[in-house]
Amino acid sequence: MALVAVLTVATVSAGVAATNNGGTDAPSPVGAEATANCGNHMLGLMDRIPEAAITCFLDAVEAHRPARLAVTSPTTEGDPIPTLYVVGEDGTVEVTTDFRQDRFGGGQGLVLERCTGPEATNGRIMFRQCSSPVPR
Repeated sequence: MALVAVLTVATVSAGVAATNNGGTDAPSPVGAEATANCGNHMLGLMDRIPEAAITCFLDAVEAHRPARLAVTSPTTEGDPIPTLYVVGEDGTVEVTTDFRQDRFGGGQGLVLERCTGPEATNGRIMFRQCSSPVPR
């Protein structure tokens, strides 16, 4: 379990660092054994995740193929909130959200949820069911 936590934090840190350096709109093509990179996206308050990134992510979930998607969205006040979505081989998604930069409500810190049933809603990824958030 400790190894999973270390890998998750390391993956989020890498995703956050990559996300803070700008976004990409096109996912990287990969083989069946590799982890699909659906991109790193820095969104504005009203921005949507690019359609190609959502398609990459949802296709990976459906195929139970490992994939990652990093999205940074601002709070209403403009504080960046990075979220890393990681698809497992069983089709579940680990969602790690970093609230540490939220100056007006970020008491949650770094949290992990395990989610199922993703769908695209208004250019965002929503889930039918998620576990309770676990601090990291």
